[in-house]
Amino acid sequence: MTTTLNTKGMMCINCENKVKNGLLKLDHVKSVEADAQSGKVTIESDDDFNIEDAKTLIYDIGYDVI
Repeated sequence: MTTTLNTKGMMCINCENKVKNGLLKLDHVKSVEADAQSGKVTIESDDDFNIEDAKTLIYDIGYDVI
């Protein structure tokens, strides 16, 4: 399953890595691509993945999901 979230607040590669590394720790996440320039975060996951967990994690790290 592929999920794409639009975010606000990522500014650089360090921001991208912070989001990627955080999301990869969630259950059922296989891979993550984060692009600070577009604000898009693309998550490849199992069907059991909970998108709300991802949104909460991104918010807790310091970015907004829009």
